[in-house]
Amino acid sequence: MKKHKLIAKIFKTPLGDVTCSLVSSNRQIARSGFSQYRNGNSESFETGGFSIKWWKFKIGVPLYNGGSIVDSHGWIWRVEKTTEMNIS
Repeated sequence: MKKHKLIAKIFKTPLGDVTCSLVSSNRQIARSGFSQYRNGNSESFETGGFSIKWWKFKIGVPLYNGGSIVDSHGWIWRVEKTTEMNIS
């Protein structure tokens, strides 16, 4: 069964691109929401019996000299089953 990249998020760094993506045999996906926060944002999607939400947020990493790294990011993905379906 052919796989399709439904969601791909890319964070550019000096070392290269960091990619986090959702690959599925399902081709159908619909964006159902977007929210902006002080330190990031979130997006919601609906696809084939699942609700998907991801958050991207900035992380302040403290350094030993009292400073901090302010360009670090984190991602959280939540995939919630919404209907019964056969997955093969």
